Amino acid sequence: MLPRGLGPLVVVVIASPALLLLSGCDLPAGFRQEVVADGFELPTTFVVSPVEPDVQYVAEKAGVVRVVEEGAVRAAPLVDLRDRVNDVGDRGLVGMALDPGFATNGLLYLAYTYQDPVQPVAEWRQTQRVTRLVVDLEAHTADPASEHVVLGAVTGAACWDAWETPDCLPSNLPVHTVGDLGFDGGGTLWVSVGDGGLHPHTPREVSYRAQDLDVLAGKVLRIDPTTGLGVDDNPFYDPADPASNRSRVYAYGFRNPFRFTFRPGSDTAYVGDVGNTRYEEIDVVRAGGNYGWPCYEGPIKQSEYRSQPFCQAMYSAAPVVAPAAFYEHSDQGVSITGGVFYAGTSNYPADHIGSYVYGDYNAFVRRQRFDAGGVAVGEPSSLVAKNVAGAPVRFGIGPDGNVWYLSIFPGELRRIVYAGDAATTPTTTSPEQPGSAPAAAVTAPADRTRVNDGAVVQFLATATDAEDGVLPTGSVTVDVAFVHHSSGTSHVHPYQTFPGITSGSFVASGAHGPGHFTITARATDSTGRTATSPPVNVCLVGELHGPCT
Repeated sequence: MLPRGLGPLVVVVIASPALLLLSGCDLPAGFRQEVVADGFELPTTFVVSPVEPDVQYVAEKAGVVRVVEEGAVRAAPLVDLRDRVNDVGDRGLVGMALDPGFATNGLLYLAYTYQDPVQPVAEWRQTQRVTRLVVDLEAHTADPASEHVVLGAVTGAACWDAWETPDCLPSNLPVHTVGDLGFDGGGTLWVSVGDGGLHPHTPREVSYRAQDLDVLAGKVLRIDPTTGLGVDDNPFYDPADPASNRSRVYAYGFRNPFRFTFRPGSDTAYVGDVGNTRYEEIDVVRAGGNYGWPCYEGPIKQSEYRSQPFCQAMYSAAPVVAPAAFYEHSDQGVSITGGVFYAGTSNYPADHIGSYVYGDYNAFVRRQRFDAGGVAVGEPSSLVAKNVAGAPVRFGIGPDGNVWYLSIFPGELRRIVYAGDAATTPTTTSPEQPGSAPAAAVTAPADRTRVNDGAVVQFLATATDAEDGVLPTGSVTVDVAFVHHSSGTSHVHPYQTFPGITSGSFVASGAHGPGHFTITARATDSTGRTATSPPVNVCLVGELHGPCT
């Protein structure tokens, strides 16, 4: 998102420590949701400090980790890695986990797409990595120089052109990237990795990698957090070659296992695997399990691949592991975000204890019960309705024992609380700021400009203020988003963000599917008032959706 070497650090809006109460009428009786902290720039994941529970670390897609203290976001980040993170499309800093010994060793683990210094930012061929940093536990800062690559040290053509190279995490398209990180009870690090492909924009062989045990794409991995090697009780561990890719694999056949969690009291992981054209699924991760992608999607044979010889051969082989739960694409959901188990850590009603709380990036927050064997029990229940759920991208249990989640749109850290009859919907007001708000506009390209897939789109933005006049370039941020039209509905994917510039360009790729781009400009004046311009739509030739019909 950030053109390398351009623009200063984005100045975040400091959130008030007072909690903002959101509408309670779209939650079950007695529940409400609250904003813990806001003002984030495309937040992707968060962790709670075990040293100071009132402190949380929130990662932003561009490669910055923010520090939240009692609801206020520090102006200074914990660390800024934007010079080494590629965040085009779904790429960016996506995974984060604290070492089990964090309270003494300060080790913070990160997962992101690496910006190869010899590759253009918009180049599809990149690599990915899992790293760790040492955090100063008192200052809540980390020196970028302390970063150590745990997994994905192989970069360049040795990885993107040779997928089976040991320690290679290939990224051949800005979708389905390295996703989540988590530690099991024995201190082993788990890593989820997307397949990195999307037919027809990449050859079918890219998605077939999910079935290849010698390629780390489309897998759930289980590794030693110090060495990055596979652990000796992994199902495909090779004692003669612990550095082999298959030694690191715990389960395979995933499309985009974006988020996972461990069921309390066990090392059994539950993962939300993002579907393609029809189904979203929740999988119970079993050692050595094959979850079927790309030959299966949800409970059925995948429509785009089932006639292919590769899948025909797979259908006659051993059966795959069926999803524990799934739902069909509709205007109520098209992109699952795996959740967290609520184990009775706050005052939720008793029937919520043991529920798996998950969401959909486009729609909702729900809960589902599973029996001790991982079989879904009953139907899911709504917790937060679509119109107030934002865009959930990460769930966790907060320091207060409630379910917390990040909404990437808007950039908020939220929590779901139960207050019984006290769960009213208060009126909230914001303090009046002096002066008038600035005015921002995107002046080029023209609205509804049509471009070919892969075209370079030049943009130009302006910002003025009644008191300040023409605002300096550093006070403007240009946001490019991709509006994805799927299953009769649409949802927004962050595509690229350009802080501190008013002119630049991006590559309009249709790799994510049918849809169009929007360009908006955000401006902040000297008093801190902000304004966002109306969107300018950029249409891909041949795409007839929304404003591009």
